[in-house]
Parts: sequence; structure tokens; C-alpha cells
Amino acid sequence: MTSRVPPMCYFCAHFRGLEPWNRWSCDAYPEQVPAEITDEYADHRLPFLGDNGIRFEAASADGAEYVADLYGPVELAEAASRSDDLASSTVRDGATRASRDR
Repeated sequence: MTSRVPPMCYFCAHFRGLEPWNRWSCDAYPEQVPAEITDEYADHRLPFLGDNGIRFEAASADGAEYVADLYGPVELAEAASRSDDLASSTVRDGATRASRDR
């Protein structure tokens, strides 16, 4: 038997619950929360495609602690995200320069 930790959505002030057809719903994703978030692949304390600026906001101190234990301090996640953005822009800029130089 496999056990799974509850997604961060359970602890979010924006969580609406399971809407009809068993879809996760929240203020950021009223139709359906992306699987990357509910399956714990994405830390939704950070921007995620289509969230319109609505991100995880702990509904309680216990929820904030749970998510920090799950993903680590938000400052580390933000720093990693900035590092990924820098690496992506460096690769993208290098590809643009290479195509111009041809």
C-alpha cells in the first residue's frame, strides 16, 4: 500500500474543495487545479501558469508549517526559481545570438 501526503491545496485559504466530477477547485483555478500542483510537482507558493497571481496562502499557522516542511522555506524556493529563470534566459539569449551570427 502506498501512502501519500495531502497536497498543499488542503491548507490554502483559496481552496474550494472538490467540485462536481471530483475536480480540485480554488480561486486561482475555478475549473480544475492542475495536476502538477495537486500531485506535488509544483510549489504553488511560486507563480504557476494560469494562476492569475493567486498563489498558495496558508489558511492557518499549521498549514504554513506543513507546506514549509513539505517544500522548505519559501525563500529557498524563490531563490531556486530565480536561478532557473536566469539559466533559461542565458540559454535563450545564447540561442538568439547564435542564430543572428549565422
